[in-house]
Amino acid sequence: MKTNTDIAARAFSEKLEWAKAYGKQQVDHHYRVMTERFNEEAFIALGAGLIDDLRTKWAECVENGVIDRGEDKNTEISAVTLANAQGLSVRFDDGDHLVFAWQDEKDLTIIAAVPWRDEPPAELMAELRETVAGGITYRELTPLARKFSKFTAIPYETGAELYSELPRTLSKVVERLNRSRIENEGYSAGLGYCRERKMSHGISMWDGTGGRNHFVVNYAEKVLSKFNISQDVEINRGEEHLQALRESQLEALFASSCAMAFGYHLKKHMDDIKEIVSKSHDLGLSSELVFAHSDRDVHVFGERFGDRELYVNNNVDGDDPTLATVITHEEGEPSRVDVYLASPWGLNFEQNFGCSPDTKVRPGMENEYVEYLATNTPPLTTEIEIVRKLRAGELPTEGLAFSYDIASKTIEITPLAADTRYLAHLPLDVKTDLERLTAVLNGDHEIDEMGFKKRSPCGSIQDIEISDHFARRPVP
Repeated sequence: MKTNTDIAARAFSEKLEWAKAYGKQQVDHHYRVMTERFNEEAFIALGAGLIDDLRTKWAECVENGVIDRGEDKNTEISAVTLANAQGLSVRFDDGDHLVFAWQDEKDLTIIAAVPWRDEPPAELMAELRETVAGGITYRELTPLARKFSKFTAIPYETGAELYSELPRTLSKVVERLNRSRIENEGYSAGLGYCRERKMSHGISMWDGTGGRNHFVVNYAEKVLSKFNISQDVEINRGEEHLQALRESQLEALFASSCAMAFGYHLKKHMDDIKEIVSKSHDLGLSSELVFAHSDRDVHVFGERFGDRELYVNNNVDGDDPTLATVITHEEGEPSRVDVYLASPWGLNFEQNFGCSPDTKVRPGMENEYVEYLATNTPPLTTEIEIVRKLRAGELPTEGLAFSYDIASKTIEITPLAADTRYLAHLPLDVKTDLERLTAVLNGDHEIDEMGFKKRSPCGSIQDIEISDHFARRPVP
């Protein structure tokens, strides 16, 4: 989706004016949380807006005897039997279905939504097994393996619980909702959860959080095709998102919020990013020689490629993707910024499977390959691929999350933009990276556990002490 700042500017105008009245720090906070908390406030809006229609459709299902029939492919909406809550399952054409669960406790209502999928059809499983048994490479198997992307992970023959982030079957979701609080499952495996606390005088207070692995924006349009959003409910958080849902504009609001935050952060930090690239050049950094700080867990480098500059930050002490920022210049001035999400160094196909994509699949490994593809959709790129493309004078396409045009203040987002950590982390990443690079160039090596990392394309990483690096390359 491509848009500008207009939608978000209108939606959040009052909050921005309020923030301006309290000074620069509050404005910084506003621009950070408008994307960082988008999923959270979108789910509060979704739950609050849907709860009346969920109850209505649940009652209709119970009255008509449509209970626990969600796994029947001909049943679109079914009541679901839960131990301590009401539940409603809904099917969508793309295979990514949902269970809504809600629980009433005196003056408290809790609402959660958890994705689920059907198991792969037996005939598709048989085709996979027969194809692998006949001899085929991973590359050749890819089109068939991608057909599994709309189903749950292939179950282990032992029946062991899957640790995959892929949605489970409906029966597994129900089982987990019955043995856990629904808000726990909403956060860990769902779109999120929200809570309505009924206060005195008819006032309700809403709170909640978005899911760890799923993004409300990716489900909003199809949910709205099956359910009705209340026109009357009022909420104290996420009111802009609720209005966007009523207008079928939630994705547009998110994209516009990204454009607004992007413009603000770039205006503040563009010179700092250019300085990081310059200091990286002074230190001889590249994709294969990175600066490491913060207990050597944060790996940083910058490079120039003609009229483009690349800035990369990767925190290896967590599950964050590598964040790569490419700035393109025209006539000496920045004209566009492209942001990519990349796998951590070395975590590519070769590292995962210990062979090349042109190796024949060993029977028994097809399940792992199917899951590898499904959990890497849409696919991230790699730092090596980003650098390879830039050296060839091209902009990468794989792994693209945001593309921002500076002059028009327009942004184009892809499904990877659902990972909002880039915009949330950019100000602190730039500040810390620049401080540490400046310190090491100034000879101040004691402020942090710092050093360098030499990385080979095959994935190996070697520590290099600061003194050893400067012995070979004196400070400019």
